[in-house]
Amino acid sequence: MMNDQLVIKNAEGKDEIINVIDIVLDSETNKKYIFYTVTGSEEIYAAILVENNDNFVIQAITDDNEFELVEEILKNKIKIEGGHKLSGTITVSGAKNSVVALIPAAILCGEKVQLKNVPDISDIYALKDILNSLGVDVDISNHVVTIDSSNMFNAVIPCELSSKLRASYYFMGTLLGKYNSVKMCFPGGCSIGERPINLHLKGFEKMGATVMEEDGNFTIVADKLIGDDIFLDVPSVGATINIMLAAVLTGGKTIIDN
Repeated sequence: MMNDQLVIKNAEGKDEIINVIDIVLDSETNKKYIFYTVTGSEEIYAAILVENNDNFVIQAITDDNEFELVEEILKNKIKIEGGHKLSGTITVSGAKNSVVALIPAAILCGEKVQLKNVPDISDIYALKDILNSLGVDVDISNHVVTIDSSNMFNAVIPCELSSKLRASYYFMGTLLGKYNSVKMCFPGGCSIGERPINLHLKGFEKMGATVMEEDGNFTIVADKLIGDDIFLDVPSVGATINIMLAAVLTGGKTIIDN
C-alpha cells in the first residue's frame, strides 16, 4: 500500500481518503502503524491502523511507548516524492574502496604523494594513524591527502590501529614488499560473516614469504620476494590488490590468475 490512497473511517465515522506513505507492523504487539498525508498538506501523520469488518479505521496514538516507537520509525525513513524536475549541483566524492588501497600503496615510492577528492570518512583517519606510527607524515585538508614517506621506518602495527578497519591488511603487502617483513594484528572492519585472508597469505607464500600467526598476530618475513604465478582459489579483489602491492618492488614477473 506504499504511496497508495486508502479509504478509512475517521473519528466521526465518515469515509476519508488518505495518501499512505508506509504501514509498519510491530511484531511485539502485532499493531499496525500507518504513516500518511492528507490532500492539501505535506505534514506526515501517524496512527494505529485497524481492520474492522472490511473497513479500515485509524486510531489515535495515546501511549507514550507508542509515541517513542513511531518517532524511532520516522528517524529511519527517507521520504522521496517523485514527479518533480530535478535541478541543482552536487559534488561526488572519490570511491572509498579505491582510496583505502591507494593510501597504503603511496608508501611504496618513498616520495610525497597527493591524493585528491578523498571522501571524508573515518577509515581515512584510521589509515593516517597507522601511517603516523610508521613515521609517515600525513596531512588531510579539504578532501586532499598528502603523504610523505621519506622518513618512514618499519615497525609493528599495533592491534588498536589495525583493528579499526578491514583495509589495514593492505599494509601486509606494502610493508612486505618494501621491507621484506611485516608484523601486525588481524585486520578489523565490519562483521560480515567469515572474512578470511588466507588468499592474501597464500599469495605471499608463493612469492617466497614465511607466514607465522599466533592469536591473531601475524609475522610475515622473506629473505627476498620473487615474482611467481599465483592462482586464487576464488576471485578476490582484496587479495589481488594486496599481492600486487607486495609484487611492485620484487624481482621477476608476478602473474595473478582468477
